[in-house]
Amino acid sequence: MIERYLLEREQLTMVALLVDGEVGPTGLDLGMLEWARHNRVPHSVIATKHDKVRPSDRTSAAGSSQHAMTSRCETSCG
Repeated sequence: MIERYLLEREQLTMVALLVDGEVGPTGLDLGMLEWARHNRVPHSVIATKHDKVRPSDRTSAAGSSQHAMTSRCETSCG
């Protein structure tokens, strides 16, 4: 149901994919990201709860999340 909406809604210019910045991307987050890329749906990934991550861990957490999203797509996005 949401797939049809995201693919056919003419007024929709971008999809915001919200990822829990404290936990990192889940399998569902990565699956949605793959789907958006595969279907060429314009999107932005937004990390929420950034303020909950200790300042000393922010760079590491951001890098881990970015790596997880990039490496997963390199092996399975078309």
